[in-house]
This record gives sequence, structure tokens and C-alpha cells, in this order.
Amino acid sequence: MKVMSMRTMSSSGPARSRGLAMIFALIALAVLTTGAVALIRSIDTGAMAMGNLAFKQSALNSSSVGTDAAIGWLDGQTQLMAANPGQLDQDNPAAGYYATAMDALDPTGNSVGTARVQALVDWDRTNCLVNGKNVAPAACIQPSNPVQVGSDTVRYVITRMCSSLGSSFNAVPPNSCATGPMPDAKDSTSKNTGQGYSDYSQSSAPANPYYRIIARTVGARGTVSYTETLVSYPPDPNKS
Repeated sequence: MKVMSMRTMSSSGPARSRGLAMIFALIALAVLTTGAVALIRSIDTGAMAMGNLAFKQSALNSSSVGTDAAIGWLDGQTQLMAANPGQLDQDNPAAGYYATAMDALDPTGNSVGTARVQALVDWDRTNCLVNGKNVAPAACIQPSNPVQVGSDTVRYVITRMCSSLGSSFNAVPPNSCATGPMPDAKDSTSKNTGQGYSDYSQSSAPANPYYRIIARTVGARGTVSYTETLVSYPPDPNKS
């Protein structure tokens, strides 16, 4: 009987090589995909940040328009003071005007959630509700009617920097008001300009009080901006 022998040739070597190559290719593909996703997300984040900065700048620009509207309202009131000298001595909530400094006022609402909730501004006309809840502020004051600047909505509050209602001139008892630098006693025409906020004084002398204008702008994507401006009315006859 003739015995025939057969040899079996193994092909495991080439198959194993092809399997490892596939694994490395998949790993490389996963790394490249992860890098591409991270790159796209970083670009999206950068574009979003730039967009938010643009919206913020737009809101700040709109706030200046609201401040101008508040100054225009003050101008109108001072023109009426010849017939009614007490035009700015009392609150006018419908116009967003208050004749006292309101030291406890929190225009941004940062005191909400703390042990001492201060006076708030009802910017959204919700009776100062926060997230639908009554936070019981010390006071809830009304802002002006909205000033529309494109897609931005601006409201403002004006507070006279005085300790109490009534006249800021020759009041009895004296009404302490924040005023600018007084003219030099030796020269009634002295301008005394270029003074900083630290130079403002509390004085019962018959000087023009300062008015604080707080403007709030709500813009695109819920952007909210606050600005604050100090102005003096009526104009000082010793200043040009």
C-alpha cells in the first residue's frame, strides 16, 4: 500500500498582518475624527464668542440712545420749571423718575437670593417677579417706557441725588444733595472742571444737584447691558 503524505501550508501569518493593519487604520481614523470634531467645536465656540461680543457692543450703543432720551426728558422738565419750580422735586414713576438718591436700589438684581433683597427695578413689568416668584424686595420701582433701538429695547431710571423729596434750593430743613465742585468764592466765573467722582460733595448750598441715569438694554440672544451716567440740571450759569 502506497502512503501519500500531504502538507498543510499555514496562512495565519499574512491574515494576522492584515488584521493588525485594520486595527491601526481604525485607531488612526478615530484619532482624526476626534481631532476634526474638536476643531469644528473650537471654531463654533470662537464664532459664538465673537457674536456675543458684537451683541454686547450693540447693546452698549443702544444704551447711549436710552441715556440721551433720559437727558431729553430732563431737558423738557427744566424748561417747565419756570412755571413750576418744583417740577423735579417729586417722584414721577410713570416717567421712571425719582427725586431721591435711593441708596438701596439694586438695578441689576444681584441681591436676589441673598439674605437682604434690596429695592429692585421692575424692568420687565412683572411686579419685580424673579423666575415667576415674588422675592419681596424692599421696594419695586417702575422704569420709563421702552425706547426701541432696532431690535434692542432700552428702559431707564432717573434718580435725583438728594436725601429727600422737595426743593434742592433753600429747603427747610436743608435737603442734602450730591453736587459738583462749587465755583471759587473769589471768582464766580471759575469753571472748576476736570473733577473726578471723588470730588463730588454733599452740600446744602444752592447748587445744582446731580441726576443718576441707569439704562438697561435687552438685545439679541437675551443680551443685557447696564450703563450709568451722572448729569447736572438745570445747567450751571457759571459754566459754558
